[in-house]
Amino acid sequence: MSKTSTNKREINEDVLIYLQIMLKELDDFYLEVKLIKAPESMFSGHKIRSVEKENPEWYKELCSRYTRNRRNRSDKYTDSKIKRDDIKKILNNLINKGFSKSYYSKDILELAKKRFLTDKENFVEIDDCPF
Repeated sequence: MSKTSTNKREINEDVLIYLQIMLKELDDFYLEVKLIKAPESMFSGHKIRSVEKENPEWYKELCSRYTRNRRNRSDKYTDSKIKRDDIKKILNNLINKGFSKSYYSKDILELAKKRFLTDKENFVEIDDCPF
């Protein structure tokens, strides 16, 4: 399975806006887990993990496409082959240069197009608005 890089003529202005939004989301939203007091304490000082912030949905979807087969949950690596900094670089290349040679660039571009088309479908024209 070979993926080729995207080239500039494939990225239209509407999708470019969504790539910029995705980059901003990647900066603003990330998985943050904190320890909080357990609602039903089983012992003194009992705490549980609580998710405070989550990764963007598109990023979760991308990560789920490229899972790492690992044997041990104590492994220091994440469950995905995707690295956040790499995705930021790809997004920056797509935005600034109009292309990326990355293996993941097609997937990222597909996710941006998908978001654009979904929003376009859900858009209500002012004339069609009932109020």
